[in-house]
Amino acid sequence: MAAPLALSPLLLGDPIRLTEPVRSRDDLLRAIEQPPLNEPGLLAIGLGVVLLHALAGSTGHLTLRWVQLAPGSALLGEQPTELVVVLTAPLGESGIAMRLVASLKACFRDATLIARARGARTREDLVRILAPVEEAVGTSTLSNDDVLALLGSTSSGLDGGEAARRL
Repeated sequence: MAAPLALSPLLLGDPIRLTEPVRSRDDLLRAIEQPPLNEPGLLAIGLGVVLLHALAGSTGHLTLRWVQLAPGSALLGEQPTELVVVLTAPLGESGIAMRLVASLKACFRDATLIARARGARTREDLVRILAPVEEAVGTSTLSNDDVLALLGSTSSGLDGGEAARRL
């Protein structure tokens, strides 16, 4: 089994703290002033923690942004959402991104970590909170559905237009 990836070098800036509740992916993207993403998806990675991901076709480098949501936010049904981790990566780094998501899922099995991470004010706070935990917890297994969702695909594969675009 591969060692978990270090999250800290991938964290981009201080956590974003939203003061107004968000109830949709598009509202979240507007609130954090995220540059356009190609087909972003949402995936639960812990209780009250959601991953906003754009792996298929993104440009640039693999990055993580940390977003602390206002009370009353819910991105997946009615379940309250407290934290969002925004993961972007070019398609060529999707394998690394999958390992990163497996590490994040393992970290967020710990409710105490979620509470501590929600209180982080700076990037350095996050690094101090995550570093010892990510080393200790390893990774979590991603389901087939999670992997397909992260890649923006389905069990029947990509349609012809999307496959051509990715090539």
